[in-house]
Amino acid sequence: MYAGGATNITAFEAMKYENVYFSGMDLRHDVHGENTPKFENAEALSYPDNSFDYAVMCAAIHHTSLPNKVITELYRVSKKGFLVIEAKDSFLMRIAGKLGLTEGYEVAGNFKAHGVNGTDIPNFIFRWTEREVEKTIFSFAPHVTHRFQYRYYSNYPDGHGFGVMDRILCKLLKPVYHLFVLLLPKQQNSMAFYVRKPSVPEDLKPWLYFDKENNEIKVDRDWIKTKYSKKLSR
Repeated sequence: MYAGGATNITAFEAMKYENVYFSGMDLRHDVHGENTPKFENAEALSYPDNSFDYAVMCAAIHHTSLPNKVITELYRVSKKGFLVIEAKDSFLMRIAGKLGLTEGYEVAGNFKAHGVNGTDIPNFIFRWTEREVEKTIFSFAPHVTHRFQYRYYSNYPDGHGFGVMDRILCKLLKPVYHLFVLLLPKQQNSMAFYVRKPSVPEDLKPWLYFDKENNEIKVDRDWIKTKYSKKLSR
């Protein structure tokens, strides 16, 4: 499953991926794919658990009102894992926001139905940190051990929505920015994160076990008793 714009769809097609279902919310482009296309509510996808091998979402989560809910939905419908490409909440980006070199709300690039949840209202630009990703997944699926992969890249502003002085400052700072992120790559303004879906029972937490007879995950209270001295509730 893939959610994104027409440019990204073209990239998938160029790489000759097959059996890909495309969805999106950008009304400037048609959404197409192998199946009958339709728009999805990313905060409550209509598909059952483990419907797709992989789920991918590019530069779309910040258009929703519940961004953490979106990544738990991607987790739910994917069988092997999911990939997200979004803006990064780096220290450098916070400084850029203070200097007016980046927006906190997506006003300059707003067009019809491109705001929060497909409305015209400009959305807050939710930027991610690694810790935010991990806390969201740990909370959603606390029974297993997860593995995360991160990649960082730069999407340098081109002056869209800037005044004359902002454009000049942006050009002057570009060499400084590239040198800075060369030394500190995690300070770039964009990142991709991949979450691999764990296996049960192989990746269960040590205080849990899988009861094959009843086909359910249970707490290993004997294990807990050996690790903690507090009296356990029954």
